[in-house]
Amino acid sequence: EHQKVIDSLAVMDSIKQNKNNMIKPDSLGGLLETELDARYYSIVGSFRSRANAESLLRTATANGYTPTMITFRNGLIAVGVGSSDNIRDAYSSLTKVSAEKFCPADVWILVNE
Repeated sequence: EHQKVIDSLAVMDSIKQNKNNMIKPDSLGGLLETELDARYYSIVGSFRSRANAESLLRTATANGYTPTMITFRNGLIAVGVGSSDNIRDAYSSLTKVSAEKFCPADVWILVNE
């Protein structure tokens, strides 16, 4: 158990060093309709336009991901990939998706607590 904490802290430090953000739903007004199955998601885009979110959802799917559309109370619609309950797996997913052409430089991790 102690090693898991140390590993998690090391991953958190790596995320900060790479200038990736971790954001909780509350800072975006909370979730609107979406019930999330996992604790962490790599967010590859957030939009005011549902059509833009759906377009990115299709692109992520075409590239082998299983994306989730996440709706926030502030009106943003995000596209998340690489859902996980483990921070190490979430960081691994973030690293993988960051190399994709469709992934923006400002990809971030949603922390659903």
